Amino acid sequence: MKDNTLYMFIDEGGNLDFSPKGTKYFTLSCLTGKRLFPSYDKLRNIKYDLIEDGKQVNERAG
Repeated sequence: MKDNTLYMFIDEGGNLDFSPKGTKYFTLSCLTGKRLFPSYDKLRNIKYDLIEDGKQVNERAG
């Protein structure tokens, strides 16, 4: 079963208000991968490098 597990991260941008008050575009993105966890330490280090360099980081992503 472990070999068949696919992880998906889905994110949307904009909104579904198609009136003149809504956003101009709506986007839907998806990232898939198998067992991404070994990369977690590298990604976390990049995140903190960016923070220390004064770059904006999306904290919702963890």
